[in-house]
Amino acid sequence: MSEVKMFNHEVFGELPVIEVEGKNYFGANEVAKSLQYAKPHKAVTDHCDEAGALTWGVSSPTGKKYKKFITIGNVSRLIVSAAKQSKNLEIREKAKEYEKWIFDEVLPSVHEHGAYMTGETLEKALTDPKFLVQLATTLKEEKEARIQAENKIHEQEPLVNFAESCLESDDSVLVREVAKLATEKGIKIGQNQLFEKLRDWNLIMKDKTEPKQGGVNRGYFEVSQGVKEINGEKRLCRTTRVTPRGQVYIINRIKKELEMAVV
Repeated sequence: MSEVKMFNHEVFGELPVIEVEGKNYFGANEVAKSLQYAKPHKAVTDHCDEAGALTWGVSSPTGKKYKKFITIGNVSRLIVSAAKQSKNLEIREKAKEYEKWIFDEVLPSVHEHGAYMTGETLEKALTDPKFLVQLATTLKEEKEARIQAENKIHEQEPLVNFAESCLESDDSVLVREVAKLATEKGIKIGQNQLFEKLRDWNLIMKDKTEPKQGGVNRGYFEVSQGVKEINGEKRLCRTTRVTPRGQVYIINRIKKELEMAVV
Protein backbone atom coordinates (compact mmCIF):
# COMPACT_ATOMS: atom_id res chain seq x y z
CA MET A 1 0.00 0.00 0.00
CA SER A 2 1.46 3.36 -0.99
CA GLU A 3 -0.94 5.53 1.05
CA VAL A 4 -1.79 5.48 4.73
CA LYS A 5 -4.48 2.93 5.66
CA MET A 6 -6.49 3.74 8.76
CA PHE A 7 -7.63 0.85 10.97
CA ASN A 8 -10.28 1.40 13.64
CA HIS A 9 -11.09 -0.34 16.91
CA GLU A 10 -13.90 0.55 19.30
CA VAL A 11 -11.52 0.49 22.28
CA PHE A 12 -8.10 1.34 20.85
CA GLY A 13 -9.23 3.97 18.36
CA GLU A 14 -7.42 4.66 15.08
CA LEU A 15 -4.21 3.01 13.90
CA PRO A 16 -2.52 4.29 10.71
CA VAL A 17 -0.53 1.68 8.76
CA ILE A 18 1.75 2.04 5.74
CA GLU A 19 3.68 -0.47 3.68
CA VAL A 20 7.23 0.35 2.59
CA GLU A 21 9.25 -2.11 0.50
CA GLY A 22 6.91 -4.95 1.44
CA LYS A 23 7.08 -4.28 5.20
CA ASN A 24 4.23 -2.99 7.38
CA TYR A 25 4.81 0.04 9.62
CA PHE A 26 2.40 1.23 12.32
CA GLY A 27 1.77 4.72 13.72
CA ALA A 28 4.16 4.86 16.70
CA ASN A 29 2.33 7.50 18.71
CA GLU A 30 -1.06 5.81 18.22
CA VAL A 31 0.32 2.45 19.38
CA ALA A 32 1.82 3.98 22.53
CA LYS A 33 -1.36 5.93 23.32
CA SER A 34 -3.52 2.82 22.88
CA LEU A 35 -1.29 1.03 25.38
CA GLN A 36 -1.90 3.93 27.82
CA TYR A 37 1.67 5.10 28.11
CA ALA A 38 1.64 8.40 30.02
CA LYS A 39 4.29 9.80 27.66
CA PRO A 40 3.82 8.10 24.25
CA HIS A 41 6.76 9.84 22.55
CA LYS A 42 9.12 8.90 25.39
CA ALA A 43 7.84 5.32 25.36
CA VAL A 44 8.66 4.99 21.67
CA THR A 45 12.14 6.43 22.25
CA ASP A 46 12.81 4.21 25.29
CA HIS A 47 11.47 0.87 24.05
CA CYS A 48 11.73 0.87 20.24
CA ASP A 49 14.68 -0.03 18.06
CA GLU A 50 15.48 3.01 15.89
CA ALA A 51 16.41 0.71 12.99
CA GLY A 52 12.76 -0.39 12.89
CA ALA A 53 11.35 3.13 12.66
CA LEU A 54 10.88 5.68 9.90
CA THR A 55 9.32 9.08 9.37
CA TRP A 56 6.57 9.33 6.75
CA GLY A 57 4.67 12.30 5.36
CA VAL A 58 0.87 12.07 5.73
CA SER A 59 -1.86 14.43 4.57
CA SER A 60 -3.87 16.42 7.10
CA PRO A 61 -6.47 19.20 6.92
CA THR A 62 -3.71 21.74 7.62
CA GLY A 63 -1.22 20.28 5.14
CA LYS A 64 1.41 17.58 5.06
CA LYS A 65 2.71 16.38 8.40
CA TYR A 66 5.45 13.91 9.25
CA LYS A 67 4.76 11.01 11.60
CA LYS A 68 6.90 8.25 13.02
CA PHE A 69 5.98 4.69 12.05
CA ILE A 70 7.40 1.50 13.56
CA THR A 71 7.71 -2.14 12.54
CA ILE A 72 5.69 -4.97 14.07
CA GLY A 73 8.78 -5.86 16.08
CA ASN A 74 8.69 -2.47 17.78
CA VAL A 75 4.93 -2.76 18.31
CA SER A 76 5.64 -6.01 20.17
CA ARG A 77 8.30 -4.27 22.28
CA LEU A 78 5.80 -1.61 23.34
CA ILE A 79 3.19 -4.26 24.15
CA VAL A 80 5.61 -6.34 26.20
CA SER A 81 6.92 -3.28 28.04
CA ALA A 82 3.39 -2.08 28.83
CA ALA A 83 2.40 -5.49 30.17
CA LYS A 84 5.56 -5.93 32.24
CA GLN A 85 6.01 -2.46 33.68
CA SER A 86 2.48 -1.51 34.57
CA LYS A 87 1.18 -2.40 38.03
CA ASN A 88 -2.33 -1.67 36.83
CA LEU A 89 -3.99 -4.98 35.99
CA GLU A 90 -6.43 -3.24 33.62
CA ILE A 91 -3.56 -1.83 31.53
CA ARG A 92 -1.84 -5.20 31.43
CA GLU A 93 -5.04 -6.87 30.23
CA LYS A 94 -5.55 -4.12 27.66
CA ALA A 95 -2.02 -4.70 26.34
CA LYS A 96 -2.89 -8.36 25.79
CA GLU A 97 -6.11 -7.40 23.98
CA TYR A 98 -4.21 -4.95 21.80
CA GLU A 99 -1.66 -7.62 20.91
CA LYS A 100 -4.50 -9.99 19.97
CA TRP A 101 -6.14 -7.35 17.77
CA ILE A 102 -2.87 -6.61 15.93
CA PHE A 103 -1.87 -10.22 15.34
CA ASP A 104 -5.29 -11.84 14.92
CA GLU A 105 -7.10 -9.18 12.90
CA VAL A 106 -5.01 -6.33 11.49
CA LEU A 107 -2.00 -8.23 10.13
CA PRO A 108 -3.95 -11.18 8.64
CA SER A 109 -6.35 -8.73 6.99
CA VAL A 110 -3.51 -6.70 5.46
CA HIS A 111 -1.73 -9.80 4.18
CA GLU A 112 -4.87 -11.48 2.81
CA HIS A 113 -6.83 -8.57 1.37
CA GLY A 114 -4.24 -5.84 0.85
CA ALA A 115 -6.47 -3.63 2.97
CA TYR A 116 -8.04 -3.70 6.42
CA MET A 117 -11.44 -5.39 6.55
CA THR A 118 -13.35 -5.17 9.81
CA GLY A 119 -15.64 -7.93 10.97
CA GLU A 120 -18.60 -5.78 9.96
CA THR A 121 -17.22 -5.37 6.43
CA LEU A 122 -16.55 -9.10 6.06
CA GLU A 123 -20.04 -9.95 7.33
CA LYS A 124 -21.64 -7.51 4.91
CA ALA A 125 -19.58 -8.97 2.06
CA LEU A 126 -20.89 -12.44 2.87
CA THR A 127 -24.55 -11.44 3.26
CA ASP A 128 -24.93 -8.73 0.62
CA PRO A 129 -24.08 -9.92 -2.94
CA LYS A 130 -24.20 -6.38 -4.34
CA PHE A 131 -21.76 -5.14 -1.71
CA LEU A 132 -19.44 -8.07 -2.41
CA VAL A 133 -19.45 -7.31 -6.15
CA GLN A 134 -18.78 -3.63 -5.44
CA LEU A 135 -15.95 -4.51 -3.04
CA ALA A 136 -14.38 -6.95 -5.49
CA THR A 137 -14.63 -4.38 -8.28
CA THR A 138 -12.99 -1.70 -6.12
CA LEU A 139 -10.13 -4.01 -5.10
CA LYS A 140 -9.66 -5.06 -8.74
CA GLU A 141 -9.53 -1.43 -9.91
CA GLU A 142 -7.05 -0.51 -7.17
CA LYS A 143 -4.84 -3.46 -8.10
CA GLU A 144 -4.96 -2.59 -11.81
CA ALA A 145 -4.14 1.07 -11.07
CA ARG A 146 -1.20 0.03 -8.90
CA ILE A 147 0.11 -2.36 -11.56
CA GLN A 148 -0.28 0.32 -14.24
CA ALA A 149 1.64 2.83 -12.13
CA GLU A 150 4.38 0.29 -11.38
CA ASN A 151 4.67 -0.58 -15.08
CA LYS A 152 4.88 3.09 -16.00
CA ILE A 153 7.70 3.61 -13.51
CA HIS A 154 9.50 0.61 -15.01
CA GLU A 155 9.03 2.06 -18.51
CA GLN A 156 10.49 5.39 -17.44
CA GLU A 157 13.67 3.94 -15.93
CA PRO A 158 15.52 4.06 -19.30
CA LEU A 159 14.50 7.71 -19.68
CA VAL A 160 15.97 8.54 -16.28
CA ASN A 161 19.23 6.82 -17.23
CA PHE A 162 19.21 8.62 -20.59
CA ALA A 163 18.76 12.02 -18.93
CA GLU A 164 21.66 11.27 -16.60
CA SER A 165 23.88 10.29 -19.53
CA CYS A 166 23.03 13.59 -21.27
CA LEU A 167 24.53 15.49 -18.36
CA GLU A 168 27.79 13.61 -18.84
CA SER A 169 27.97 14.56 -22.53
CA ASP A 170 29.20 17.78 -24.12
CA ASP A 171 27.59 17.06 -27.50
CA SER A 172 24.67 18.97 -28.96
CA VAL A 173 22.49 16.87 -31.27
CA LEU A 174 19.75 17.32 -33.84
CA VAL A 175 16.12 17.11 -32.75
CA ARG A 176 15.66 13.92 -34.77
CA GLU A 177 18.54 12.35 -32.83
CA VAL A 178 16.84 13.21 -29.53
CA ALA A 179 13.64 11.59 -30.85
CA LYS A 180 15.59 8.53 -31.99
CA LEU A 181 17.33 8.14 -28.64
CA ALA A 182 14.03 8.52 -26.76
CA THR A 183 12.46 5.84 -28.99
CA GLU A 184 15.36 3.51 -28.26
CA LYS A 185 14.63 4.03 -24.56
CA GLY A 186 11.01 2.95 -24.96
CA ILE A 187 9.26 6.24 -25.74
CA LYS A 188 8.00 6.09 -29.31
CA ILE A 189 8.22 9.59 -30.72
CA GLY A 190 9.31 10.75 -34.15
CA GLN A 191 11.12 13.89 -35.20
CA ASN A 192 7.94 15.66 -36.34
CA GLN A 193 6.09 14.71 -33.16
CA LEU A 194 8.92 16.05 -31.04
CA PHE A 195 8.99 19.29 -33.01
CA GLU A 196 5.24 19.64 -32.37
CA LYS A 197 5.80 19.15 -28.65
CA LEU A 198 8.53 21.77 -28.65
CA ARG A 199 6.13 24.17 -30.39
CA ASP A 200 3.41 23.35 -27.84
CA TRP A 201 5.94 24.09 -25.10
CA ASN A 202 6.61 27.46 -26.77
CA LEU A 203 10.26 26.61 -27.42
CA ILE A 204 10.21 26.35 -31.24
CA MET A 205 8.74 28.88 -33.69
CA LYS A 206 5.40 28.01 -35.25
CA ASP A 207 5.71 26.26 -38.65
CA LYS A 208 9.50 26.43 -38.34
CA THR A 209 12.32 24.38 -36.87
CA GLU A 210 14.21 27.26 -35.30
CA PRO A 211 14.09 27.82 -31.54
CA LYS A 212 12.61 30.88 -29.92
CA GLN A 213 15.03 33.19 -28.20
CA GLY A 214 13.80 32.06 -24.78
CA GLY A 215 14.91 28.48 -25.44
CA VAL A 216 18.31 29.70 -26.60
CA ASN A 217 18.69 31.96 -23.56
CA ARG A 218 17.94 29.03 -21.24
CA GLY A 219 20.69 27.05 -22.89
CA TYR A 220 18.39 24.40 -24.40
CA PHE A 221 19.31 25.04 -28.05
CA GLU A 222 22.07 26.37 -30.21
CA VAL A 223 21.83 27.39 -33.85
CA SER A 224 24.63 26.99 -36.36
CA GLN A 225 24.79 28.71 -39.75
CA GLY A 226 26.07 27.25 -42.95
CA VAL A 227 25.76 27.37 -46.72
CA LYS A 228 23.75 24.82 -48.68
CA GLU A 229 23.54 24.49 -52.46
CA ILE A 230 19.96 24.20 -53.74
CA ASN A 231 19.32 23.90 -57.49
CA GLY A 232 22.75 25.27 -58.20
CA GLU A 233 22.29 28.23 -55.89
CA LYS A 234 24.11 28.71 -52.63
CA ARG A 235 21.81 29.61 -49.76
CA LEU A 236 22.36 30.41 -46.14
CA CYS A 237 20.88 27.77 -43.84
CA ARG A 238 20.42 27.53 -40.09
CA THR A 239 20.50 24.26 -38.15
CA THR A 240 18.98 23.78 -34.70
CA ARG A 241 20.73 21.50 -32.23
CA VAL A 242 19.70 20.48 -28.74
CA THR A 243 22.31 21.01 -26.03
CA PRO A 244 22.88 18.42 -23.25
CA ARG A 245 20.91 20.71 -20.93
CA GLY A 246 18.09 20.86 -23.47
CA GLN A 247 18.11 17.07 -23.85
CA VAL A 248 17.68 16.66 -20.10
CA TYR A 249 14.85 19.21 -20.06
CA ILE A 250 13.01 17.49 -22.93
CA ILE A 251 13.34 14.01 -21.44
CA ASN A 252 12.30 15.14 -17.96
CA ARG A 253 9.28 16.99 -19.33
CA ILE A 254 8.18 13.97 -21.38
CA LYS A 255 8.61 11.82 -18.27
CA LYS A 256 6.49 14.25 -16.24
CA GLU A 257 3.73 14.16 -18.86
CA LEU A 258 3.73 10.36 -18.71
CA GLU A 259 3.47 10.45 -14.92
CA MET A 260 0.50 12.83 -15.10
CA ALA A 261 -1.18 10.54 -17.63
CA VAL A 262 -1.13 7.72 -15.06
CA VAL A 263 -2.81 9.71 -12.29
